[in-house]
Amino acid sequence: RDDGIGIPKSYQADVFDQNMAESLKEHLAKDPSLASTPGDHGWTLLHAEAAAGNKATVKVLLAAGVDRRSKAENGMSPQELASVLGWTEVEKLLGESA
Repeated sequence: RDDGIGIPKSYQADVFDQNMAESLKEHLAKDPSLASTPGDHGWTLLHAEAAAGNKATVKVLLAAGVDRRSKAENGMSPQELASVLGWTEVEKLLGESA
């Protein structure tokens, strides 16, 4: 599928993810606690990005040293969320050197 002008939606999502990753790096440089502060239902930013399938931002968070094994209130880790939602590349990334 495309946006009507020939740009595949998967490409658009990849570009958006890359742009978000660059912005996230800047924000983390200013406030590293953003990476590990839990929000609603115990989700960290890594949980949210894994659930959204955002590989580039997951890489940024892992490079920042977030706890890839942290569990949300529902008992799920970011890797488990990615797995359940079918984000296989993100699931594999979260499983590397875990």
